[in-house]
Amino acid sequence: MLNNSPALQNLLKRHGISFDVGKRLSKKIVSKYTSIDDYGYIEVCYGGNCYETHLKVDEDFLRDELNYNWKRIILSGGDEKLYNHLIFLMGDDLDFSYDFSVFFIINFLCPEIYDVYYQDISFS
Repeated sequence: MLNNSPALQNLLKRHGISFDVGKRLSKKIVSKYTSIDDYGYIEVCYGGNCYETHLKVDEDFLRDELNYNWKRIILSGGDEKLYNHLIFLMGDDLDFSYDFSVFFIINFLCPEIYDVYYQDISFS
């Protein structure tokens, strides 16, 4: 899903990582720190707690809220935005700087979350 554009390559170079490393890191973070709760919502778990987001993993949410577009993940979720939880995870638990965290969430984690949780239901 993620587009490896020249602009993204420049940002990666500035942060000292390669595209492949970013993809592998995003896969590890998503598999280790996110899951679906009993009600079908994505949750982010870190620091011994799990935080529910308002990102429901179902076809209606994919169609109506996300409009089949991974970029809308960052904007969705009401008061419990996935972005907020990921910022705390990246800074507090993983010890990344705020600037790198924002860059990484937008360019790697959101597309990976879409691929993991929504890609299969988009082909239903």
